[in-house]
Order: sequence, then structure tokens, then C-alpha cells
Amino acid sequence: MVRTRSQGSTPTLTVYGATSFTARELLRYLDHHPDGESFNLILSGRNEEKLKAATKDMKRDKELVACELTDEESVRDLVDRSTVIINLAGPFREHHAEALIRACAATGTHYLDLCGERYFLGKVIIPKYDYQASTTGSCIVIASGFDSIPSDMSLYLALRTLQSSYPDASIASSRAFFKTGGSPSGGTMASAKSEAETPAEEKIVKKGEWMLTSASGPTPPPQLVYESSHPSLPRSLTGGFFFMYPFNCCVVRRSWFLSRLSEDATGIKRGDEPRHGDKLEYTEALQTRSWIESIIVSLGLMLFGLVFFGSTLTRNILLWLLPSPGSGPSDKSLRSGGLELTSISKTTAQGVTVVTTCKHKGDPGYIATNYMIVEAALSLILPPPSDTKLPPLASKGGVLTPSTALGMVLIERLNQSGKVIWDCKLHDDSKGHRD
Repeated sequence: MVRTRSQGSTPTLTVYGATSFTARELLRYLDHHPDGESFNLILSGRNEEKLKAATKDMKRDKELVACELTDEESVRDLVDRSTVIINLAGPFREHHAEALIRACAATGTHYLDLCGERYFLGKVIIPKYDYQASTTGSCIVIASGFDSIPSDMSLYLALRTLQSSYPDASIASSRAFFKTGGSPSGGTMASAKSEAETPAEEKIVKKGEWMLTSASGPTPPPQLVYESSHPSLPRSLTGGFFFMYPFNCCVVRRSWFLSRLSEDATGIKRGDEPRHGDKLEYTEALQTRSWIESIIVSLGLMLFGLVFFGSTLTRNILLWLLPSPGSGPSDKSLRSGGLELTSISKTTAQGVTVVTTCKHKGDPGYIATNYMIVEAALSLILPPPSDTKLPPLASKGGVLTPSTALGMVLIERLNQSGKVIWDCKLHDDSKGHRD
């Protein structure tokens, strides 16, 4: 069962990796969170002195716990004291995230992280812990930050909006345009390095967006220019290759796969939870001002990927030039970033399109990602906002995605926070648009 405050004592949120660069804004957010009195807080990491330094300005009550993830007894003790754990200590394959996931799956404790390592998830975590977590009610929620909540939740909201008016319809294709301002950090590059240096025996033969499922199918090839339009938008949208798409599409495809599991397979009633159709094509683009800029962006990112992933020598040269782990942009630079996502979803209902937007201020990967993962964790342990409830799979557990574990509870929590705002409009050529 999903643990909530009504089921007993005050729930406990644990943050592991609380001394990381990413954690700085997360600790500020937790320190003044409006629901702060509704949950206990444990902050954990490898070094007690660093924990004290990182949390010295916090005003709220919290407990500091030093824990090495290579120490099984220490990990089990930390998990036993937690209702939900946020893990920020990446790269996750290299930094023993499996130890936390293993203990959480065994005890029914919920777990979320920012892992964007496809091979690690598809070859290790899902095969080893999906079933076990489903037997204990543990929700292992992958990709609970900027990758891949905007992608996954925007499509979920489009599907839910569509099926509230057209129950038998589904999304045929969806394209998300990311207009974003942000900066790379050492942690991002370290995760990319971990993915590039994954041992051959840990890599997945299956390619493309199907890595995190037991299904298979085609993956749309990358394009130099992406274009979409809709009469409700002030202008047509143009974009180039988006560097996060190769991972985001895997999460979206796992959501598609999980939404289609039968009631017999899961043992739970789906109720009014939206369900994808047989086919879905999902693509993303980095929004640009013109097709020429799109080509330049696409070629530049593809060249960077070729150089970074193509050889150890060129990768090490790039890593020497880029920020090192534990470092990142200045606070001023982080605050100046932001995201405007616009998603256009074509449906199987004739003449019906769904336009979804997601907006936030601040660097997507180091400001907004903290709001997303905190509210995702609290969605699992606090009572849901009015007129919302967790999806049925949350009561079952398993290795889930944000949409299949959290649904409208997360969207409403983020909307109420004012930090990340979603909006969705259904457009019918014969009837105008409806919310």
C-alpha cells in the first residue's frame, strides 16, 4: 500500500546526496515548504562534516545521517527509518544507487531519483527490482526531475484531457518543443560519462525508445529540423535536435507500456485512469527561431555527441574543459534560466488536437528539477490535493514513471506551488476549444 499520514505516524522524507550541487536549491525549498510540518526530514550523505556545512542555514527540524551506500547495514537502517527517499547522488550506476533501490524494493519504501542512465535502468534496475517492488508496494519512480517530468507529464495530461471528452480516443502522435535556458554542470557531464563508459555486458541490445520496456518497435530517426503548428498558437513552432530526447522518449515509452497493462496482469482496477492506444509516435525538439538555426543546433549537438561518445581521448579532453563534478553555474545564472514547453498532440478522434504547455522560471536542471522531485516525493506520502488521487499502479508499486505513479496529484501539487505550471486545451474543429 502507498504510505500516507492517515495510515499511522508522520511520514519521513529522506534526501540522500544532500551535499551535492543540485541539492542546494532543494534544501532551500524544503526549509520553507508550506507542508513542512506534515513530514519529518532526514538529510543524508557520505560525510557528516559536509552535511553539517551544507545544512547550517536551515531553520526547520531535520536529522543528519552519514551513510555509505557500500555499507549494507547502514543503508538498511536509513531505509527502515524512511517513508520515501530522494537520491541525488549521481552518476547513479557508479555511486551505488542500486543499494538504496534494493533496500527500498525489499521493504516497501518509496524511492525517487534523477537518473538518466538508460542502460543502468533497462539492464539492471527494471529486470531486478520491478517485480520485487510490486510485491511490497514500493514505488521506484525513475526520472523524477527535468528529465523526464515535463515530457512524461505533459503527454499524460494531454491523454487525460482527451479521454475526459472522448473516452475511446487516444494520442496518435505528440511533439514537444522545449524553449529553455540553462547551463551544464559537472554532475550532468559525469552522468554522460557514466553512460558512455557502461561496460559492454551491461548495455542493452535493444535500441531506441524501447530500452525500458519488454516491447519492441520503431524509433523515429533524428531530424535536423522539426516543425509543427496549430491555429491556437501565435506562430508555427520550429526546432532542432534536443539532447535530452534519447532518454525522455524511453521514459514516455515506458509510461505507454505500463498504461496498457491489463487489469488481469496488474491485479488492480484501472478506474478512470487514461490508457494509451495501440500506437504512439513521440518526438521532441529544442525550439529555435528559424529552420536555419535548427540545422545549426542539430548539427552542433550531433557533432558533440559523436566526439563525446566516440572515443575516450576526445571525451576526456571535453571533460577537462567542462565543469567538474560538484560544480555548476552561479546562483545568478541559475535564476535567469527557465522553460516554456509546448506540446502538440494529434489524436485518433477526427479533427481533435490537444495543446499542452509547461512553464517555470529558473534553470531547468538545477532549480526547477528540485521542485519537481520534492513534490513528486510528497505526492506519495501526503494526502492528495482536492479532486485528485494517485494512479492505480501507485498502490501496486514497481519501477514506475512519474505519470504512472503520480498522475494528477503531482500536476496539481506543482500548479499549487506556483513553481511549475501546466495548462492543457482540447481543440475540436467543430466546437472550438475546451479545458
